[in-house]
Amino acid sequence: MTDKDREAFEKCAEGQGYRAKKITRPYYGEVYTDEPTHHLWKGWQAARDHYAPKLTAAATLEMALVDISRQFHEPHSQSVATKALRAAGVRFKEEA
Repeated sequence: MTDKDREAFEKCAEGQGYRAKKITRPYYGEVYTDEPTHHLWKGWQAARDHYAPKLTAAATLEMALVDISRQFHEPHSQSVATKALRAAGVRFKEEA
C-alpha cells in the first residue's frame, strides 16, 4: 500500500465517522487507535490486494482472440476477433 492509498482510506473512513488517529506500537508499527478503524483498514488492504491486474491492450486482445476461437472452434485469427468485435458494436479508428 502506498501513502496515497492510506490517505484515500483515511479520507473515506473519516467520512464514515471512523477515527483515523494512529500510534506506533513495538513489533506492529503504525496502527489505528480505534479498533473498528484498524479492522476497516485490514479489510481495505485485502480488497485492494484482490483487484485484478491491469492488462495492456495487446494482452486483452490476445485473451479475446483465444476466447473467440474457443467459441467458434477455429484457430484464433485477427479476422474472427474483428468480426466478433464489430458484431458487439465496436467501431475501429479507421471506421470512425
